[in-house]
Amino acid sequence: MSIATQKKQREVDLFNFKNPVGSPVMVRFDSGQLQQSKVESSAILFCGHTPAVFLKGITGIYELKRVTAIEPGGEA
Repeated sequence: MSIATQKKQREVDLFNFKNPVGSPVMVRFDSGQLQQSKVESSAILFCGHTPAVFLKGITGIYELKRVTAIEPGGEA
């Protein structure tokens, strides 16, 4: 595994540690629109190179750079 891939895998592992399934998050779409959701499954290294996660009620998989955790009692 290359250094770059290892770094991305650590990003996935950290996201999963901090945001278990069911955690509230905010996702930013291509249009810039924000939508609140929840983590539907553990994040993965999609196609071996893109840290991504599936979100509840939203079709498709989203890059982790578009997903922000929502702190309890707060906004993203």
